[in-house]
Amino acid sequence: MKKYSLLVFDWDGTLMDSHGYMMKKVKNFDSGLTSAAITAGVDLLQKMRHQNIKKNYEHYYFNQLAKNETGPGLFSGVAALLQTLKDRGYTLVVATSMSRKSLDMMMQRFQVTDFFSASRCSEETAPKPDPAMLISLLKEFSFSSDQALMIGDTESDMLMAQSIGMDRVAMTTGVHDIERLQKYQPIDCLDDIQKLAMLL
Repeated sequence: MKKYSLLVFDWDGTLMDSHGYMMKKVKNFDSGLTSAAITAGVDLLQKMRHQNIKKNYEHYYFNQLAKNETGPGLFSGVAALLQTLKDRGYTLVVATSMSRKSLDMMMQRFQVTDFFSASRCSEETAPKPDPAMLISLLKEFSFSSDQALMIGDTESDMLMAQSIGMDRVAMTTGVHDIERLQKYQPIDCLDDIQKLAMLL
């Protein structure tokens, strides 16, 4: 396996099971909705990230946490994985479509802030699939694209990495299924984030 120095993680659907949480909430609201319909809704949310619907979703989610209601959690084994990768000498960063407020709150809530050396959020660069987030992170740590690996669950994650020649691992734990992700020629498709340690 090629040696990487920088590991770039998406957040939703890659480290945190936000997709599963949203599916559960929507199904509770309307049990007649199919998984395909819910996935289409998530895709629409992503496309409208800068509009009021995103703000309303975040407002709802923050209110849920304020009332101490259960929200999405990290996938099983994420904290241990991050510790393992950091101990191996990798630089860990996040590139997400979430807002800065959301990401900082999540990192603090799950006590994983110290694992990451940097992060980029939706309002800080051009949105995915534009590679601006990745280019900014590479520049900050003086790495080239072939020294970095993108780990994400959406076509946008795969496309932004592919566009600058960065290798990518597709996670099938989030929004997009394996058939959609394989079009972008990831080095592997994983159904469990814990398998990343073995892959590397």
